[in-house]
Amino acid sequence: VGTPVRSQFLDALNTDNAGLPDIDIPPDATVIAVVGGSQGAVAVNQMVRAAAPAWVEAGNWIVHITGTNDLEVDSYSHPQYIHRPFYNNMAALFQRANLVISRAGEDTLIELAITATPSILSPYPFAYNAQAFQQAGAGQLHQQSDLTTAQLQTLVSGLLSDASGLHEMSEAARRLSTTDSADKMRQLISRELSPVSAV
Repeated sequence: VGTPVRSQFLDALNTDNAGLPDIDIPPDATVIAVVGGSQGAVAVNQMVRAAAPAWVEAGNWIVHITGTNDLEVDSYSHPQYIHRPFYNNMAALFQRANLVISRAGEDTLIELAITATPSILSPYPFAYNAQAFQQAGAGQLHQQSDLTTAQLQTLVSGLLSDASGLHEMSEAARRLSTTDSADKMRQLISRELSPVSAV
């Protein structure tokens, strides 16, 4: 049946991928979204900021959700680099992003599947959900301990230059999505709890 997705996320999906209502990004710009979870992934944040100059020089925009524990949040500044501690409209962000760099929490992966967004996943150890994404071709799995700034910079640049590869990742993510999981679960529970008819 899949895993239920919060209704607010599904309600916020935009059928025409119009963009981010409160962040002014050119409609034809390539967008990298970085999401480290509610607490922030400080090591990932540091790598992203170190790699960001090369990405923005290539014309990309970065929307970086840093969490609240990053003391170096203001150490890099550029008009094409937007950082926020939180962002409420993740549906719009994931739909607008060409590529997401993220931890691999279950909710995040489900939302990436629904928005069919290619991803680079740097999970905490033993994040088996990320392995499933990689095996399906929906994302690339790279352990934080094995990833350097230079490798991340090259990895992102390579993916963004491969339109067909991004499309294949997007379609693979879409195949993993289940938008009606809550309804299926309700139907299953109702069927199992129904009184057995007398013979």
